[in-house]
Amino acid sequence: MWVYHDRYHNSALISKLSEDTYQVYKIFISDKQYRFHFQDIKANVEQSLGTSKLYISKNTRYKICINGILYQYSLQQQETGIVIEKIFPIHPGLTAQFVDKLPIFLQDGTVKTYDIIELGESCARGKNFRGCQVFRLPKHIKVIADWSFTDCEFSDDVQFNFSYCSGLEYIGLAAFAHANLSGILIFPDSLIEIGDMAFMETKVQQIISWNGIKKYGKQSFFNCNLLAAIPPFPADAVTEQDTFAGCQFSDMSSLCITDFDKIPIEQFSQIKNPNFCFFVPSALKAKIPNKVLEKFHIVLF
Repeated sequence: MWVYHDRYHNSALISKLSEDTYQVYKIFISDKQYRFHFQDIKANVEQSLGTSKLYISKNTRYKICINGILYQYSLQQQETGIVIEKIFPIHPGLTAQFVDKLPIFLQDGTVKTYDIIELGESCARGKNFRGCQVFRLPKHIKVIADWSFTDCEFSDDVQFNFSYCSGLEYIGLAAFAHANLSGILIFPDSLIEIGDMAFMETKVQQIISWNGIKKYGKQSFFNCNLLAAIPPFPADAVTEQDTFAGCQFSDMSSLCITDFDKIPIEQFSQIKNPNFCFFVPSALKAKIPNKVLEKFHIVLF
């Protein structure tokens, strides 16, 4: 069962949805199309469709178009929030400011809005967002699932500020891998894990904040050769041996690593700056790989 917002009314703000009695919707059930006015739902009118009646529940899948973006979504089984299954940018040059809430039509005929809490697997994979100068994700999301924005096209100067997603906890496997993603990344303190290959081979130039991260996946920033600067690693952070392999950190002159088991130093051996300096505890001197000793300055403390 699908619910699809009529494309001629896509300028309506979702916050006003419950007040608007003139919205016209299309429903697709078993490939048959039905139209109804929002006021019918608001008045708890049961729509008789042949021998069956219209009941829209948590298992319903919806399509709705708002401000040039078509969402396909459903209510999470626990009924705690919305999961976005597909995203379609349908207007070139749009400002990709995703809505924070979407409507669910309940069995009693009423409408309730729920927070978007997850961008599902491959939801926007390969989509073209060029022309979007602002790219703002839903502020209540907790998960950006695997392959969500893999191979996507973005404007060269778009800034990805995740910090307003104050509950974001996980960015999944290859979520932005190979995407034409450049500029600055700002992560919220709530972010705990960046998955394997999450930003692999993107054009990210700088990371400003990642204070809450505990785990960086395999090759999560692999071959991001334009990545010029990163903030200090959080105290409990753990990376893999190839998390930052191929990164140059051209705007940095030093990096402090206090635990080689958590942050393997050999992953930084491809840095080309011969004056780059590593600050390392004296107790780890014997564990410094020869290829690092021979190429970089080491300051023991």
